[in-house]
Amino acid sequence: MNAQILKGAEGIKKVYEKVLKSNSADFACTANGYDLVLGSWYDDNFAPRLFDSHIKTRELLLDTSDNREYAKRKNTGKNAVRFVTTQSESDVITGDNFVAFVSYNTKNPGAVLIEDPEVVSSIKALFDLAWSAAKV
Repeated sequence: MNAQILKGAEGIKKVYEKVLKSNSADFACTANGYDLVLGSWYDDNFAPRLFDSHIKTRELLLDTSDNREYAKRKNTGKNAVRFVTTQSESDVITGDNFVAFVSYNTKNPGAVLIEDPEVVSSIKALFDLAWSAAKV
């Protein structure tokens, strides 16, 4: 199994850069304070490149009025969104051949990146279950 611990905001950014090399990506985004760790980098740098790319995405987001407004601006054929009510300051991201567990703990942010086909397959199956149960 190939697993890496990526420390700090720069480590988290490496995960997002890896997403841009995938054909599809799933995001379980339950963090509200990602900007406390990444500043405006996600919204100003990563998100435009992701949503202007060929990459198909599914996002599970916290069910908030801001996130519902954000979802209305998406190309729903390519970038699907559903909503959940469970919040934590962490996200789970899967790409074509990896899964990353991201912590936005402001005192010790970072990510665990795993590139193991069996682990990736398991997390994708769990995401599918969560996706089917999430609110539209």
